[in-house]
Amino acid sequence: MLLGVAVGIVLALIVIRVFESASSSELTDHVPASASATQVNRGLATGKVLTNDGATLTVQGLLGAVSVVRTNSDTVVLVPGAKAVRNVSVGDFIVVHGDKQPDGSVTANLIVGG
Repeated sequence: MLLGVAVGIVLALIVIRVFESASSSELTDHVPASASATQVNRGLATGKVLTNDGATLTVQGLLGAVSVVRTNSDTVVLVPGAKAVRNVSVGDFIVVHGDKQPDGSVTANLIVGG
């Protein structure tokens, strides 16, 4: 189990690094100039899934903090046995990368589990 968690974390970090390493011109070629200047607040949540209603997850981090993770049709799920957010099981260990919202929640772009 611990090995699976470690592999999941490493995989998530690699995917995040790939997203972040894309040149800014690659990311903004098809985005209007006004939109590309908008600040994006990156959000990250890591831990055990406490609840999943099919669209919103609550995740308890290793130190006990609970994060709310919201998903949408663009959220990519890379969790063994889960093809969609609704299939992510309570108790799964996941890493979430997304956009932090003003209310403190994270809108997930990517959910990785192991």
